[in-house]
Amino acid sequence: MSTFILSPLAFLTMTAAIPVALAWEYPLIKNHGPVEPLPDAAMQFDKAMVYSVVFDITKKAEDNAKVNPALDHVARFVNLLALSGIKAQPGNIVAVLHGKAAPAVLQSTIYKEKLGSENPNLPLLSMLRNAGVKIYVCGQTLAEQKLAPAVVHPDVIIAFSAIAVTATCQLKGYAYLPEK
Repeated sequence: MSTFILSPLAFLTMTAAIPVALAWEYPLIKNHGPVEPLPDAAMQFDKAMVYSVVFDITKKAEDNAKVNPALDHVARFVNLLALSGIKAQPGNIVAVLHGKAAPAVLQSTIYKEKLGSENPNLPLLSMLRNAGVKIYVCGQTLAEQKLAPAVVHPDVIIAFSAIAVTATCQLKGYAYLPEK
């Protein structure tokens, strides 16, 4: 009979491929922007800082019946702050949609008429706005796409242009977060 001894390195190598069950949480924006608590991870949010960011959203969802992934990314940022015990100040998180992303802010009847389904983004837009996120749509994009301001959901602010929003926010010290 022989004895088999497993070295610590071999054990770590073998167990590295074992999937770990994630405990996704949604501390503020429910069912969107999942976050994983990692209290021992490096580079946590600094609770003494005020986080001011502007998200630049230009892409549409691959499936018109699904939420725009960039809006879900904004929800993740809000949830990460909340998980860290930081309450975002109203207006310090800005999202601006333009180009192909603009239809995500349309009222549901118009969205359905143009894209074939109810607008799945509206509940998330409302939750983001209620969490203090300012959501803009580019007025120049609306004009290019021949969309009247009246078809934009009331949770969204029509900006002169996305360029004006991002440039103004950046000059005021907001961190620029492009779409991932």
